[in-house]
Amino acid sequence: MKDDKLTETSPAMSWLVRCWEEPREVAQGEPVPRCFIRDLRTGEERYLSDPREIGELMLRQLRAARRDTRVEPAERERQGNG
Repeated sequence: MKDDKLTETSPAMSWLVRCWEEPREVAQGEPVPRCFIRDLRTGEERYLSDPREIGELMLRQLRAARRDTRVEPAERERQGNG
């Protein structure tokens, strides 16, 4: 059974995430993790060197989207987003 209340209050977002390792310039050094993330709605792109930042970035964007959806329709129109 679908919970309509959850659907109304939880924004859905999509990202493209690509992660890889790059060798260090020092011969015996561990590879460096690299990540690329693109918000598929806005097209915003970021490169990250710490994979833990992916979750932090997504959480910040979800929280911002949740705040935006709480704005009343009349307020959105006044802000030019309606």
